[in-house]
Amino acid sequence: MSRSPIRRAVLALFLLAVPSVASAQFTIQRTSSPIFYNDTGNTPSLQGMYASYTVQNTSGSSFGDVWVDVANFTGGVVGLAANEDGIVHLGAFAPGQAKTAFFYLKASTTTGTAQSHDVRVYTGQPPGTPVVTQRAWTVTVFACVPSVAALVAPGTP
Repeated sequence: MSRSPIRRAVLALFLLAVPSVASAQFTIQRTSSPIFYNDTGNTPSLQGMYASYTVQNTSGSSFGDVWVDVANFTGGVVGLAANEDGIVHLGAFAPGQAKTAFFYLKASTTTGTAQSHDVRVYTGQPPGTPVVTQRAWTVTVFACVPSVAALVAPGTP
Protein backbone atom coordinates (compact mmCIF):
# COMPACT_ATOMS: atom_id res chain seq x y z
CA MET A 1 0.00 0.00 0.00
CA SER A 2 2.78 2.44 0.82
CA ARG A 3 4.26 2.03 -2.66
CA SER A 4 1.22 3.40 -4.45
CA PRO A 5 1.38 6.89 -2.86
CA ILE A 6 5.14 6.95 -3.38
CA ARG A 7 4.74 6.07 -7.05
CA ARG A 8 2.13 8.80 -7.42
CA ALA A 9 4.41 11.29 -5.70
CA VAL A 10 7.33 10.30 -7.94
CA LEU A 11 5.14 10.63 -11.04
CA ALA A 12 3.89 14.04 -9.89
CA LEU A 13 7.46 15.24 -9.25
CA PHE A 14 8.53 13.92 -12.64
CA LEU A 15 5.72 15.80 -14.37
CA LEU A 16 6.66 18.96 -12.51
CA ALA A 17 10.32 18.48 -13.38
CA VAL A 18 9.53 18.27 -17.07
CA PRO A 19 9.38 21.96 -17.89
CA SER A 20 6.59 23.43 -19.89
CA VAL A 21 8.35 22.17 -23.01
CA ALA A 22 5.45 19.88 -23.71
CA SER A 23 3.07 22.83 -23.52
CA ALA A 24 5.36 25.39 -25.15
CA GLN A 25 3.49 27.49 -27.61
CA PHE A 26 5.15 29.56 -30.30
CA THR A 27 3.92 30.94 -33.58
CA ILE A 28 6.16 31.25 -36.63
CA GLN A 29 5.46 33.83 -39.33
CA ARG A 30 7.45 34.36 -42.51
CA THR A 31 8.62 37.97 -42.81
CA SER A 32 10.51 37.57 -46.08
CA SER A 33 9.25 37.05 -49.61
CA PRO A 34 7.85 33.65 -50.63
CA ILE A 35 9.46 34.31 -54.01
CA PHE A 36 13.17 33.60 -54.46
CA TYR A 37 14.61 35.66 -57.31
CA ASN A 38 17.56 33.85 -58.84
CA ASP A 39 19.87 35.72 -61.22
CA THR A 40 22.05 33.11 -62.88
CA GLY A 41 22.50 35.31 -65.98
CA ASN A 42 25.20 37.43 -64.33
CA THR A 43 28.81 36.64 -63.58
CA PRO A 44 29.11 36.04 -60.74
CA SER A 45 25.56 34.77 -60.53
CA LEU A 46 23.31 35.90 -57.70
CA GLN A 47 21.80 32.80 -56.15
CA GLY A 48 21.36 33.71 -52.46
CA MET A 49 18.52 35.18 -50.44
CA TYR A 50 17.81 35.79 -46.76
CA ALA A 51 14.67 34.15 -45.43
CA SER A 52 13.32 35.62 -42.21
CA TYR A 53 10.83 34.21 -39.73
CA THR A 54 9.38 35.89 -36.65
CA VAL A 55 8.90 33.58 -33.69
CA GLN A 56 6.48 34.66 -30.96
CA ASN A 57 5.96 33.13 -27.54
CA THR A 58 2.19 32.79 -27.31
CA SER A 59 2.26 30.89 -24.02
CA GLY A 60 2.04 32.35 -20.55
CA SER A 61 5.49 31.00 -19.67
CA SER A 62 9.00 32.38 -20.03
CA PHE A 63 11.68 30.33 -21.77
CA GLY A 64 15.36 30.86 -21.06
CA ASP A 65 17.00 29.37 -24.14
CA VAL A 66 15.06 29.38 -27.43
CA TRP A 67 16.62 28.18 -30.68
CA VAL A 68 15.28 28.02 -34.23
CA ASP A 69 16.48 25.98 -37.18
CA VAL A 70 15.57 25.50 -40.81
CA ALA A 71 15.73 21.98 -42.23
CA ASN A 72 14.08 19.28 -44.33
CA PHE A 73 14.51 21.01 -47.69
CA THR A 74 12.63 19.29 -50.48
CA GLY A 75 12.46 19.99 -54.20
CA GLY A 76 16.18 19.76 -54.90
CA VAL A 77 16.83 23.43 -55.78
CA VAL A 78 16.76 25.49 -52.54
CA GLY A 79 18.94 24.74 -49.53
CA LEU A 80 21.28 26.35 -47.06
CA ALA A 81 23.92 28.61 -48.59
CA ALA A 82 27.62 28.06 -47.98
CA ASN A 83 28.67 28.92 -44.41
CA GLU A 84 25.03 28.94 -43.19
CA ASP A 85 24.51 26.35 -40.45
CA GLY A 86 20.73 26.83 -40.35
CA ILE A 87 20.56 27.32 -36.57
CA VAL A 88 19.80 30.60 -34.77
CA HIS A 89 19.99 31.17 -31.02
CA LEU A 90 17.22 33.61 -30.05
CA GLY A 91 17.85 33.42 -26.28
CA ALA A 92 15.32 34.12 -23.54
CA PHE A 93 11.65 34.72 -24.36
CA ALA A 94 9.09 36.38 -22.10
CA PRO A 95 5.38 35.68 -22.64
CA GLY A 96 4.21 37.51 -25.77
CA GLN A 97 7.73 38.38 -26.90
CA ALA A 98 8.69 38.02 -30.57
CA LYS A 99 12.11 37.78 -32.22
CA THR A 100 13.22 37.25 -35.81
CA ALA A 101 15.56 34.57 -37.15
CA PHE A 102 17.38 34.99 -40.47
CA PHE A 103 18.72 32.19 -42.67
CA TYR A 104 20.79 32.57 -45.84
CA LEU A 105 19.47 30.27 -48.57
CA LYS A 106 20.74 29.39 -52.04
CA ALA A 107 18.87 28.31 -55.16
CA SER A 108 20.93 26.41 -57.71
CA THR A 109 18.56 27.20 -60.59
CA THR A 110 15.02 28.34 -61.32
CA THR A 111 12.12 25.91 -61.16
CA GLY A 112 8.37 25.77 -61.45
CA THR A 113 8.27 23.22 -58.63
CA ALA A 114 7.53 24.56 -55.16
CA GLN A 115 10.50 24.18 -52.82
CA SER A 116 9.66 23.44 -49.20
CA HIS A 117 11.42 23.50 -45.86
CA ASP A 118 10.57 23.39 -42.16
CA VAL A 119 11.23 26.02 -39.51
CA ARG A 120 11.44 24.47 -36.05
CA VAL A 121 11.53 25.99 -32.55
CA TYR A 122 13.32 24.45 -29.56
CA THR A 123 13.47 25.44 -25.89
CA GLY A 124 17.08 24.30 -25.65
CA GLN A 125 20.01 23.87 -28.00
CA PRO A 126 19.28 21.41 -30.82
CA PRO A 127 19.67 18.60 -31.57
CA GLY A 128 19.55 17.54 -27.93
CA THR A 129 16.09 18.92 -27.20
CA PRO A 130 12.75 18.11 -28.79
CA VAL A 131 11.01 20.35 -31.30
CA VAL A 132 8.21 22.29 -29.60
CA THR A 133 6.81 24.04 -32.69
CA GLN A 134 7.31 23.29 -36.38
CA ARG A 135 5.88 24.83 -39.50
CA ALA A 136 6.39 23.98 -43.17
CA TRP A 137 6.97 26.72 -45.75
CA THR A 138 7.28 26.83 -49.52
CA VAL A 139 9.22 29.15 -51.75
CA THR A 140 9.02 29.60 -55.51
CA VAL A 141 12.20 30.29 -57.50
CA PHE A 142 11.91 32.73 -60.39
CA ALA A 143 14.56 34.05 -62.74
CA CYS A 144 15.29 37.75 -62.58
CA VAL A 145 14.34 39.60 -65.72
CA PRO A 146 17.37 41.45 -67.06
CA SER A 147 16.81 45.15 -67.34
CA VAL A 148 17.93 47.26 -70.25
CA ALA A 149 20.38 49.91 -69.21
CA ALA A 150 18.98 53.42 -69.35
CA LEU A 151 20.58 55.20 -72.25
CA VAL A 152 21.03 58.92 -72.29
CA ALA A 153 21.26 60.59 -75.68
CA PRO A 154 24.07 63.10 -76.14
CA GLY A 155 22.94 66.60 -75.27
CA THR A 156 20.16 65.40 -72.97
CA PRO A 157 20.17 67.03 -69.53
